[in-house]
Amino acid sequence: MDPLSPIGKTATERAGIWHRFGHWASSLGLLACLCALMLAAFGRGAVTSFRAAPIGVGTPADESAWQAELAAFDAAIAIRDIARARTGLRVLRASADQSGFWKALVDLADAQLRLGRVAGVPGLSRDGARQNYALALRRAREQRSQEGVRVAKDALAALDGPSSAGD
Repeated sequence: MDPLSPIGKTATERAGIWHRFGHWASSLGLLACLCALMLAAFGRGAVTSFRAAPIGVGTPADESAWQAELAAFDAAIAIRDIARARTGLRVLRASADQSGFWKALVDLADAQLRLGRVAGVPGLSRDGARQNYALALRRAREQRSQEGVRVAKDALAALDGPSSAGD
């Protein structure tokens, strides 16, 4: 027999069951009220998102963080520290994916090409860069950015041009 079932219980026992249920219901109601208050006060992000803001979405703080990540990657490339550059590339990739911004993907593809040249695997890096340029083109179209469409198309054309056949 279900201990919460009111069947076969005395009136006092049934009242205790409903009393416990009432505490549960009021706790859920309190939580719902708290969420509604947060939603009203801080907007949708306060209730639904507890992760860091994406980098590269256009605010000065995001742009400076993105530039710092690019600078760290470029410093590793400058001293030919391939392991550190690969780690930096993973950080750049995660930030670019999280940002949803076309410019971050173009920067990521450019970084892939630089790493490929330094590491001696330009063909492999070109494949990854091509994918990121294509994704940047799609995002630019979604964001209705004429500059983004132009930059991504130009980068794809340069990548597939006659100069890349010799690599």
